[in-house]
Amino acid sequence: MQKIVPGVRSSFSILFFGLLLLASGAWGQDPEQDQAQPDPPEADLTVESIQARITALDGMPAVDEATKAQIRAILKDTLEELKSASDASSQADALEQEAAAAPAMLVQIRKELASPAPAPGVGLPPDATQAQVDQQLQQAEQALAAARDLFDQLRDEQVRRGERRTALDEQISAAAEHLGELDDALNAPSEAGPLGEARRLQLLAQRRATRQENRALTAELANYDARRELLPARIDRGSRRVTLAEQALAAWQTL
Repeated sequence: MQKIVPGVRSSFSILFFGLLLLASGAWGQDPEQDQAQPDPPEADLTVESIQARITALDGMPAVDEATKAQIRAILKDTLEELKSASDASSQADALEQEAAAAPAMLVQIRKELASPAPAPGVGLPPDATQAQVDQQLQQAEQALAAARDLFDQLRDEQVRRGERRTALDEQISAAAEHLGELDDALNAPSEAGPLGEARRLQLLAQRRATRQENRALTAELANYDARRELLPARIDRGSRRVTLAEQALAAWQTL
């Protein structure tokens, strides 16, 4: 399941957080005396802060190598969750922006469709060479192929969206269920010590990624609703452009 998240933090606060880990023993120099640490602020759960924790492992002689290996693996997975969250957040942003632009684009397309179709032109100077004619003919053939390709893509998109809407309902429901499971895990008593802290950071990153994934899925569904009338209009425009390209090619072929 794809996931995503934003992480914002100044370089000063990152440096301070990393130094604090090393200086105060945030991982704990004595695992038997460690107590569960409070969750970091949302802004502190970043790629930089997790990388600082991985680096800090080398300065923890009280933790055995086998445990360090476990912690590194967990923190590396945490980094992947944070990256997934960031990717999903960007995807959601793009979908929301696209949906917001749909009404203006629909007006533009309808205006184009309402205007008279231009007559195909074959403007060439009287002294045009056969090579120039052949070049224009080739360009007309390429324009027709591109128009047909776009038209086919739009019709395929119409079918894909119908299938995708059904899948989205299921994926949004599954993401919401997974969020509930992660919340339950985070509300349960936490294991103390560096290993327990790493596992909790992993859960926090998974929750962020799942939230952003759910946001992206919801934005995709809303995007389809906002652009419900836009796709048929684009298909109509695509059909018209295919016809115009066919007429233009025919005009060049008669020369």
